[in-house]
Amino acid sequence: MKYHTNIDDSPVDAFRNAFAKSTALAIENDTDEFVILVHAKTNLTGIISDAIGGIASKLEKKGSTVIGDVKVYLETEKIKSSFKKGIIVATHVSEKLLYSALKDSRGTDIIYVPWSPEELEAYLSNNISEQL
Repeated sequence: MKYHTNIDDSPVDAFRNAFAKSTALAIENDTDEFVILVHAKTNLTGIISDAIGGIASKLEKKGSTVIGDVKVYLETEKIKSSFKKGIIVATHVSEKLLYSALKDSRGTDIIYVPWSPEELEAYLSNNISEQL
């Protein structure tokens, strides 16, 4: 299933909602893992680190971390992880990287966190998606 965050939420709240939904979905669908997709590790600083605190630091240093029973991975345009199957959280990504995420066979669900109303509009014009 495809989901997207509310563009009217603050960027921190939007990512926090996406993170919470991905954790819940990973437990519900028994994949027990999800991946955060960003352009580069530097994208973890700012909105993402404000939303999830030290988890972002662990992802930046190790590439993955465990929260309870759920394993969280980090992927970038250049760095792939050992993520096998589950939720892909595409955060403030380019259209090209979003398209790659939508076509990724590992993704059971996609949660898109757009940066601008125009990005969300373009996404919704091509995808049926549920707002978080």
